[in-house]
Amino acid sequence: MKTNKILVIGLLAAATVLATGCSDSFLEVENPTGEPLEEYYTTDERIQEALIAAYDPIHWADWGLGQYNALNIDAEIMGDNFWVGGATKTDMQNWHMLFNYEGNENNTLSSLWTVDYSGVKRCNDLLKYLDWATDITEENRKSYEMQARCLRVFYYNMLWHYFGNVPFYLENLNEPPYTAPQLKADEVYNNLIVELEAVIDSKVLPLKYYKNEKGMD
Repeated sequence: MKTNKILVIGLLAAATVLATGCSDSFLEVENPTGEPLEEYYTTDERIQEALIAAYDPIHWADWGLGQYNALNIDAEIMGDNFWVGGATKTDMQNWHMLFNYEGNENNTLSSLWTVDYSGVKRCNDLLKYLDWATDITEENRKSYEMQARCLRVFYYNMLWHYFGNVPFYLENLNEPPYTAPQLKADEVYNNLIVELEAVIDSKVLPLKYYKNEKGMD
């Protein structure tokens, strides 16, 4: 009798698995937040969230991702206006190597690379989200667009300044192998000038933001 019960339970379990396997419903995954991106970034308030996120990497650089890279020092080292000291050559070794225009896989300005491409990614995200926004004025839409494009120029300018030849793209890489053309330094610079001139010619951004619009000092 006990053997028969075990057999029945086993058959019921197998039937359950087979029944589930024959349905596609188990492949459907619900968004844990309840809202897909396309439905979330539709209002002015939420587009502003994406804009703030695009500004955020600006203050990551000095001491972020486990590496100290003060922007006012890194460039001076490369320009021979700053003598790298420290206890030994292993004290801030990436600076010592930078002083001699050297680098390896462990000692580069790697944090700046990640910081600035994070900024590029967030700017591209915002520009994409603007296409989904329905509850937003045209004036604000243009302002957010030009702020994102100007910010993207800033991030690429930092990459150009420190690395020269860099991968360049104006839309995020969404499919494998996630590669973008590496442009020469002069090509990067020329692209940035074109983009920056377009922002200036739009006459959308003010020459100065007032204190209540500046965010945190």
